[in-house]
Amino acid sequence: METNFLPGRTFESLADLNRQALEWSTVRMEQRPQGKPGLNPGPGLRIRTGLSPAVAPHLPAPYKLLERSVDEYGYVAVEANYYWVPGTGGAR
Repeated sequence: METNFLPGRTFESLADLNRQALEWSTVRMEQRPQGKPGLNPGPGLRIRTGLSPAVAPHLPAPYKLLERSVDEYGYVAVEANYYWVPGTGGAR
């Protein structure tokens, strides 16, 4: 009950409800430790969502293009792992 937004609150209008919900989720709950390690998600989230430096355009793409064929069951083999390819008509 201590982390629930609605109990014990009153709202004058839908705009008031939205204002209180935004304040509760961004101020109160952002500062609350989460999970077993008790980490605070607020500062880490800010780092990941806007303050991180942009990736330089001259760096290579973070993926490799691999030429593979799909087997009769709809799977592709990549380094001893098999991945199902959706939309190939093969059995799943």
